[in-house]
Amino acid sequence: IRKKMADDNRPMKYARYAIGEILLVVIGILIALQINNWNQQRIQNQSEIKILNELLDNAESDATFYDSRLKYLDEQLYATSILNKLLLNVKNDSISNLEYNGIDIYDASLAFQSTVISNFKNRIEDISNNKIQSILREYSLAYHYLELHYAIKDEMYIKYVQDLKLKYFKIQEQVNEKTTFGEYFKQIDFQKNEHLINFITYSVENSKQRTEDIIKINSELQIKLKTLLTS
Repeated sequence: IRKKMADDNRPMKYARYAIGEILLVVIGILIALQINNWNQQRIQNQSEIKILNELLDNAESDATFYDSRLKYLDEQLYATSILNKLLLNVKNDSISNLEYNGIDIYDASLAFQSTVISNFKNRIEDISNNKIQSILREYSLAYHYLELHYAIKDEMYIKYVQDLKLKYFKIQEQVNEKTTFGEYFKQIDFQKNEHLINFITYSVENSKQRTEDIIKINSELQIKLKTLLTS
């Protein structure tokens, strides 16, 4: 057709036809590029959904772990508060008969970890959602402070309470479900050691606060992830 137009000396029609061919080629290329982009986006979305599901699993695992740690810290603080009430004779009879339940106020070791930090600390940029990125950075900072406070707590226990733990080790081993706070109070000579026990209690309180902080951030992360994955 182009040759016929050229032979017939019809340059305008020839030009329009040639331009039409070029436009068709360009449109075809653009469509092919768009399809390729859609395909790439689909693959990227599938990959990110997999990452977000993994992150949600990690966050749920962390939540269970830190809830158990918070419960343990609360038990330590509860036991110390009861022993202090006995020292001050506050409702002595009723408190004295409370079951002790074997809470070890001299326990220094409390392992901690975070699957979120282990698996995602260096993968924040793999997630496109800015809010998730922000929460993960906040999570990482909170975990850093948690590490510091748990280390301080353990160090203080080892430095100031380790001797008491060794001294009353057998008593701790003999505690059973019938042991009362009143009995335990007398056995560990709390009145003589209360200043030391209460001195290191603030490190437990700090650890509890930091644990609550990371639980709060964890909850925010889970809510945001579930919203994204169900939208």
